[in-house]
Amino acid sequence: APPFASSSYSEVSGDLQYVRFLTTAGYGPVRWSGIRIGETAIEEYDEVTIEAPEGMPDDPRISLYPRQIFEENIGTELTRPVPRDDAGKVISGPAVETPVVRYTGLDAAGAYAIFSFPSGLVSFDKKGKRHPMTVLIRIRQRLAGTTDWQLVDTASIQRRQTEGFNVSFEWAFPSRGRWEVEFTRMTTEHISDRIQSRSVLSVLQTIRPEYPLAFARPLALMAGRIKATHQLNGTLDTLNAMCAVLCLDYDHVTGVWVPRETSNPASLFLHVLRSGALARPVPDAAIDIPLLQDWHDYCRIKGLKYDRVIDFEISLRDLLAEIAAAGRARQRHD
Repeated sequence: APPFASSSYSEVSGDLQYVRFLTTAGYGPVRWSGIRIGETAIEEYDEVTIEAPEGMPDDPRISLYPRQIFEENIGTELTRPVPRDDAGKVISGPAVETPVVRYTGLDAAGAYAIFSFPSGLVSFDKKGKRHPMTVLIRIRQRLAGTTDWQLVDTASIQRRQTEGFNVSFEWAFPSRGRWEVEFTRMTTEHISDRIQSRSVLSVLQTIRPEYPLAFARPLALMAGRIKATHQLNGTLDTLNAMCAVLCLDYDHVTGVWVPRETSNPASLFLHVLRSGALARPVPDAAIDIPLLQDWHDYCRIKGLKYDRVIDFEISLRDLLAEIAAAGRARQRHD
């Protein structure tokens, strides 16, 4: 279950909602296979795009997750209720303006909001015929700590749809910083049972244009974009995959070391010594390569293997001792 390299987030295209994610298998090179969500293969889902570089030094930047997105799930209904008495009966008077205010993260360059209409957006005449319905949502902003609101836009959402749907709105801020954003429904609450127009502020995202990763060593990454509508319920916490380290493995037929997947303890012992995860990788001249080749043959003949996910802190000495023990050996530092 690879950890997230950055937080996943939602986006809307048309009436469909998608989720983007970015995970890592740690230091490369690592080969990905058998990607699943829970027990279901990723190929069983519709509209899935996966980008999974192995973590080579010349890997290009991830294109499916090019910028920093911080998502806040809100789920607050946007209302403009008509006045009522203590008994809940509608009385005369202007509708009550009810703004919803939220803050972006620090150093925000822009924002992305998702509005949900869980009951659709439609009106019916007395014969049951559907007609378009429009809801207006005003968006205003101000830099945190200031007093004057700036109008961003008044979004006009019109549909003739009885099924729930989402719409999105993205905009850039005049300057980088932490911004206070106000969302106000301008359309008065409908009390007729022939009109469906419930509106919800579902998500507010902080956008920063910078690449989400700043790491000096090559990482094995997996980014994806998957349709969430009618497919996903909740988060991608059950995302999992098979991962195999690509490292030098001794080929007893040709007598040379070749890069490939392997579980041979001798190959993994060498891989750890030379790994980019070390502050000071051991040079080849300081490694007894011929002795490792003999040990490799022993492990191959005896069927000895080492398979473990190292996603925790461990000292170099302890890890080498553990790999050596899997091959019925012990490390020796001359």
